[in-house]
Amino acid sequence: MMTVSCSYDMLEDIYNTFDAMDYKAGEYTPAEEDLKLILENLAEYLPFLLWIDETGIETEENAEIRHSIREIIKTRLNLFENEVEK
Repeated sequence: MMTVSCSYDMLEDIYNTFDAMDYKAGEYTPAEEDLKLILENLAEYLPFLLWIDETGIETEENAEIRHSIREIIKTRLNLFENEVEK
């Protein structure tokens, strides 16, 4: 299973970018077939999945795919502490 490593600082920068964006995911989620393609290039698409999770709204129609996205983030995002500068 492919994982993606990200420092807490990098993750904070990603979330700060989302806060500054006018466009939010809302009810949008990718189709299940697209999610399979996203998994093949997870390092490239992880910010996209984080954006959907952070700025999206769960509905009855998208609840299952949003659950899948949260599971991907939970199981495949490897967060690490930022290195202390000397």
